[in-house]
Amino acid sequence: MSEIKVLAFDLYGTILDTSSTDRKLKEIFPSSESSKVHHVVQQWRRYQLEYTWRLNSMGAYKSFDEVTYLSLSHAAKESGISLSKEQLEEVVASYNTLSPYPDAVKLFQELPGHIKALVFSNGTPRMLSDTFSASEFLKDVKYLSVDSAKCFKPDPRTYQLLVQHHNMEGEAINASEVYLVSGNPFDIVGAAAAGLGTIWIDRAGKGWQDGLGAPAHSVMSLEEVKGVVEKCKGKSAGAGGDPCCGRG
Repeated sequence: MSEIKVLAFDLYGTILDTSSTDRKLKEIFPSSESSKVHHVVQQWRRYQLEYTWRLNSMGAYKSFDEVTYLSLSHAAKESGISLSKEQLEEVVASYNTLSPYPDAVKLFQELPGHIKALVFSNGTPRMLSDTFSASEFLKDVKYLSVDSAKCFKPDPRTYQLLVQHHNMEGEAINASEVYLVSGNPFDIVGAAAAGLGTIWIDRAGKGWQDGLGAPAHSVMSLEEVKGVVEKCKGKSAGAGGDPCCGRG
């Protein structure tokens, strides 16, 4: 295996803060409902991911915008909050204007020029287009949606799509030369199982806890990704190991 050639960044929960959807809900509900709003936001993200995993398990597919709508409706009903169809659509639309994490804003400006970087997301092409158009720091960044694979991360077909995307552009790139950068452990484990390199963003600083795998690299901020790239530059791995840290 050779040095890192591609960095694929997860979007939701890595670059963009999904909890910032609370802004739109707070516009709809009075401050006396703040505890319910907080619960809805937490459960919305939980059910959004759970729905994607259940769909994968069932061999079924719904677009991520539909999953986002259905999971919000689920979370609202569970929390005892009544949202009309129009309000549901309005809150779901706020997913296209999520706040970035502070360490994400300068990320793509500071990456070494020899690295190909893109965002790799469960979001539909339309969701990503709207999000990138609304985000000044993302407007020139390339992105790839899993939508054409008709499944969601961590299905191995999504990571295969990522590798194939670069090979279809005339590049000879192996899975081991593509590194997924994510703050979501399930994404890290899925990418590693598919043969990709991984960099986990441990913003909470609690250390790795998932028992089904481990990241090749763990950092506490997106600002540290550049250092991992420099560390790996020109290095190769021994049999079965990570090209930079030697982890098997």
